[in-house]
Formats: sequence, structure tokens, C-alpha cells
Amino acid sequence: MRKTIHIILSAAVICSCGCFRPAAHAVHIDAPADLDRAPSATQPAPHTGPAELPVIEPPVGKLTLQKALALALIHNPQLKSNALDIRIAEADRLQTSLRPNPELEFVAEEVGAGRRNALEPGETIIALSQLVELGGKRQKRIRVSELETRLAGMDYEARRLDVLTEVHTRFVELLAAQQRVDVMRRIEQLAEKTAATVDAQVDAGRTSPVEKTRAQIQLSDVRIQRRQADQNLDAARRTLAKLWAADASFDEAVGDFETTGLIVSADTMRGWIESNPDIARWAIEIEQRQAAIELEKARGIPDITLGGGVQVFDEPSETAAVFGARIALPLFDANQGGRRAAAYRLARAGLDSQAARLRIETRLVTAHRDAANALTRVEELRDHVLQNAAEVFEAMEEGYRGGKFEYVDLLDAQRTLFDARLQYIDALAEYHTARAELERLVGGDVQQDSSANQ
Repeated sequence: MRKTIHIILSAAVICSCGCFRPAAHAVHIDAPADLDRAPSATQPAPHTGPAELPVIEPPVGKLTLQKALALALIHNPQLKSNALDIRIAEADRLQTSLRPNPELEFVAEEVGAGRRNALEPGETIIALSQLVELGGKRQKRIRVSELETRLAGMDYEARRLDVLTEVHTRFVELLAAQQRVDVMRRIEQLAEKTAATVDAQVDAGRTSPVEKTRAQIQLSDVRIQRRQADQNLDAARRTLAKLWAADASFDEAVGDFETTGLIVSADTMRGWIESNPDIARWAIEIEQRQAAIELEKARGIPDITLGGGVQVFDEPSETAAVFGARIALPLFDANQGGRRAAAYRLARAGLDSQAARLRIETRLVTAHRDAANALTRVEELRDHVLQNAAEVFEAMEEGYRGGKFEYVDLLDAQRTLFDARLQYIDALAEYHTARAELERLVGGDVQQDSSANQ
């Protein structure tokens, strides 16, 4: 009898160990992922998870857009967090592929001196049972988990593009801030020169001392604006560096800020948004909801538990085999609510897909309008306003020295020139920001090939 019990216990241990072995097609999970890993900036496969990227040292000297994008891809904390969602989905996929554990049962009856009837022998039952899932539940669980893993990859790709777009936008803001500081310093020099001209006119008795006071007020106002521009530049540098969780160690950003070009038509770009992960994900989402319906239908089929073992009698020393089966009768609960909820989720996914497409198309139209309007302003200011305003100011300044114009005329020409230069920078920033948004929506360059201007 001892030999029989030993064989049964050994078989139970072997079966229990086997149930922890992943299925042959289960996703393999490595050791905890290195948090410095992130997908490639070009075209990562959404379902494969983060790929290892080289470590990039913090920038010093001049910072390019390409280096800023690479730094954010590797070190952005939010992107690292989103990358772990893929690992979580892969782990969930592994768990759903595992079969239920077998159960070992040991029952001893009428043991020791406390027997109710001393004439009746004691008995011991050792049994092993296994839950057998019916209706293909395991395969359908795996299918749902596989689609959820693909969804996690698509959502990561969307977040990756969001981070890249934010880096691009912040980089444009930094370039614009640098340009404003440069313009404000030149404006300050020009205001100082104008104030000196007014001083000379007052000293020569050609104009009222009141004009000297007005020139000093104008100079003070320009200096205030220049200091604000310096502060805005410092904030822009810090804000950009925070996207890769670091301090602003670089000296300046370099890029083709004044390069513009015609944008592809909105109708053409509307056909490109299919590759946008915010839209592409919904095809997988709907497929996942359909698979969930099949899983809920399978859950309405009761599982069966099969068991078998040996019954050992103390007196006389005999053994007998025991077998059993257990199954729930679906008289009340056939998972009706689960099937209905899954059907509603599928219907909602279809509506959410339509809403997502409408949001993307609306953003596309808005960004295209903003880019076109900004480009019109840039071209008009660059080709006409800036040159004319500079010429008018020079003429007014020369005429003021000769007594042909009043100071108010010179001041008006100066303000026009200042405003034109700042508007030009603002228009360029709006153009590049809108273009970055369009490239986020369509996943590629949106500028016409032969339309670049300097």
C-alpha cells in the first residue's frame, strides 16, 4: 500500500509541475525590461514592444531637431511608462495561455481512537482532479489577449508620435524665442540710436524737450520687452529639455526656421490618415471586441472536472479505484449578461471608431487652415512688408534729422518696423507648428516637393 501511495503522489507532483510550463506558442518574457529602451523613431512594429536604442549623451553646444527627437524617444518618462503597457499585455497573454492547475485531494476517515464504530475499518482516499475547459475557452482567451497586445502596441505608437510632435512644437517655440531675442536686441539698439538722434535735435533747438522724454519712454518700453524675451527664451529652453527629463545643457537650437513651402491639399492628406495609429487601432479594437463576444459565448458552456484516485482500507488491507466527474448545470447562469455586454462593447467600438475618424479629420482641416494662413502671412511679410517698413523707417529717420518730419512720424515708422519683424516670427512659428500637427496626423512629410522657399 505504501508503494501505491508513493506512486500516486509522484504522479501528482509531476502533473502539477507540468501545468506551470507555458504553451509552445506563448509569448516569451525576458527579465525585467531596461527602462532605457524605446522603439525606433522610424517605424516600430507595434506588437513587438520597445526595441533597444543607443544611449545619447546630453547635448552641449548646438542642438538640432533630430537630436532632440532622439533624446525624447530614449529618456521621456511618459514614453517609458507607455512602453511598459506592451510588457504588461505580453504578460497577460502568457497568463491566459496557461491551463488550469490539477488538484490533489487527500481524505482520511475513521482515523484513530475516535471512531464511531470500532468494527468498521478506517479508509483513506487520494485523488487527482483536473478542470477541463470546454467550448474552446483557452484558445479564445489567447486570441483576445493577442489582440490586446497589438492594441497596446498601436497605443504606444500613438503616444510616441505625440511625444515627437510635442518635441517638434517645443523646438519651434525655442527657435522663435531665439529669433525674438535677436530682434528685440536689434530693436533696442535702434531705439537707442533714435533716442540719441532726438537728444541731438533737442540740443540743437530743433525740437521740443518733450520729444526727448517720449523717446526715453519708448526706449524703456523696448528694454522691458527685450528682458521679457530673454526670460521667455530661458523658459523655452527648460521646457524643451524636460521632455527628455534633463536640464538645458545646450547653448542654442539650430534649424531652418525661415524655410517654408506649400502644403499638400487637405483632400489629398485625408487619404493618408489611414496610417494614423489613432484610426488604425480601431480595426484591431473591433476585431478584439468580436473575439470577446466569442469568448463570452464559450463561457456560457459549463466546464467539466474529471477526477480519479485510489481508496485504501485499513482492515483488511485493500485498495480500490475511484473515479468521478463534476459539471455545472446552466439552468440559471448561462453568461447571458456577459454576452450582452460584449455585444454592446462591439457596437460602442464601431461608434468610437467613427468619432475618432471625425476628430482626426477635424484636426486635419484646422491644422491645414492654420498652416495655409500662416504661410500667406509669412510670404506677405517677407516679400513686401518687412522691406517696405525698413525703407520707410530709414527715410523717416533721415527726414527727421533734416527737420522734414515730426517725432511722432518717426515713432510711428519705428513701431511699424518693430511690429512687422515680430509678426514675421509669429507667423513662422504658427506655420511650423501647424505643419508638425499635420505630419503627426498623416505620418509623413506634408510639404510639396518643389515649393520650398528661403
